[in-house]
Amino acid sequence: MKIFKNKYIDILLKMSVPILMNYIVMTLFEVLDKAIVGNYSTDAFAAVGVSASVVYGITGSLGAISVAYNIIAAQYIGKDDKTAFNNTFFTVMFISLLVGIAIILLSLLGGNLLFSKVFGLEGNILNLCLEYFYIDSTTVVMNMIIFNFSVYFRNLKDTKISFYSTIVATSINVVFDYLFVYGKLGFPELGAKGAAIGSVIGLLAGILVYIIKFYKSAHIKFKGSINKKITSKLFKLYIPLLGQDIMEGTIFTIILTGIVSRLGVYEIASYNLAESVGSIMALPIYAFSASAITLSIQKSFSNKEGNSKEILNTAIILSGCLVLMIGLFVYIFPNKILSLITKDKNLILRVTNIFILVILMQVFNIFHQIYKSYLQGINNQGFVLKFTSFLSIISISWIILLSIKFSLIGVYIGLCINNLIFAVVYHFKINRIESNSLNNINS
Repeated sequence: MKIFKNKYIDILLKMSVPILMNYIVMTLFEVLDKAIVGNYSTDAFAAVGVSASVVYGITGSLGAISVAYNIIAAQYIGKDDKTAFNNTFFTVMFISLLVGIAIILLSLLGGNLLFSKVFGLEGNILNLCLEYFYIDSTTVVMNMIIFNFSVYFRNLKDTKISFYSTIVATSINVVFDYLFVYGKLGFPELGAKGAAIGSVIGLLAGILVYIIKFYKSAHIKFKGSINKKITSKLFKLYIPLLGQDIMEGTIFTIILTGIVSRLGVYEIASYNLAESVGSIMALPIYAFSASAITLSIQKSFSNKEGNSKEILNTAIILSGCLVLMIGLFVYIFPNKILSLITKDKNLILRVTNIFILVILMQVFNIFHQIYKSYLQGINNQGFVLKFTSFLSIISISWIILLSIKFSLIGVYIGLCINNLIFAVVYHFKINRIESNSLNNINS
């Protein structure tokens, strides 16, 4: 096939493999991190779970600014405007620091109110939750800094540094989690509080890796300034990106979980198990998408010869191969793979019966994610927000009807339809944009 002979396959692999390894390491770390606290005490495990979910949510919402930053940075790289590229980095770092500090202050002032009144916690659980939350809230700004560093180097086509930073951060985090949670080797036994301290130390180490990389890279100079025009451009991109994330990642997910929760205990468990495996299958999608979008945006804003759509198609095929390989491996050996998560044979059988739909949903998701990210990158984020809101709202109706008729199978049929519609609409939108651009050139 021609696509496997194009000039983008090597660079996509070189950029995407470290990103994929990065995701895998982070996934393994999350399991180890939970195991350390979970084996210490049930109260600590529950408290950390509640606190961490709030911190993750805040980090995810604010972290969307790095997506906006990636779009702008890739555009400037495409235009070969190094001054604007550096100014964008300094601007987004300054904004991240200000926002991060504000989050820390709000957490210290409103943490008790949040967990006691909104979450209804009290007694020992509340105290453990606050001990963890007050310290862990500082990781929001640290993660924002790491996201920005990652985008900066990704635009320079260096994704290995992100993998190295993650390896260092997670390794140190796990070690200090163990030492502080259990009080080993002379360290104080701090329980849930110790897990938060371990996270802070680990992230600081990860940031240090990036700083060292800056100093060792002769072609990178610490020059830049805070730019009002870039600040305005960042927020104009960030707002629709945040809206899209809230609609698709929060509101739709909450409603979908509510639909599944009404189907029964085994259906809930089956959905959670299928989603756990599905999230692993999706890792190549996000890895290749991150690389392809950066490259394709650079190409779109460059005067050099090249085809952005060829980059997207290459990423689709490469990620598709990995998704199918993982999916079919699980489908062929369900007992060996799924039994690593649960020993319930009935539950494994239920997931096996719907797993073809899980695979199909992720295949459609490849097109959905890559096309969506590209449209956001070429200044069509408003269209993506509007269509995401529209489809997320109306798709709830057919998912409910299908779930009533076919139970959990119906839910996954509905999700397949959802991703397929996204893929088709975004595909035609990209073709229309390219056709209009070609007509303008010819005229």
